Amino acid sequence: MMLRILVGIGMAVAAFGADSLNGNWAFQMAGPQGPVDAKMAIEQKDATFTGTVEFPGGRSLKISEGTVDGKKVTFTVKRDRQDGGSMTYKMSGEVDGTKIKGAAETDMGGQMQKIDWSATKQ
Repeated sequence: MMLRILVGIGMAVAAFGADSLNGNWAFQMAGPQGPVDAKMAIEQKDATFTGTVEFPGGRSLKISEGTVDGKKVTFTVKRDRQDGGSMTYKMSGEVDGTKIKGAAETDMGGQMQKIDWSATKQ
């Protein structure tokens, strides 16, 4: 039984790749004035990852709490606001080869919002 589990885990890692998220990604998320484009850099180690999301104009946000479970990814991005507050985006998505599609959830003025996002590996 244990051998079957280990073989299954090995096949899942081989199919997805232990470092398949590593590298640079073109990131896009829906915004109030239209799509927001950015560059995303990911450093994956086994089932966890970190990185940054770089926006035009030099704003950079850290990726934290990144996890990979099969083709599913989850991570958190926190953005400081000009008014002194912050917004936390709980990101989730599914990897399909060199693309990821998902949704972000964040609290906007006391209301939870769901925002679509995508990334393409460069």
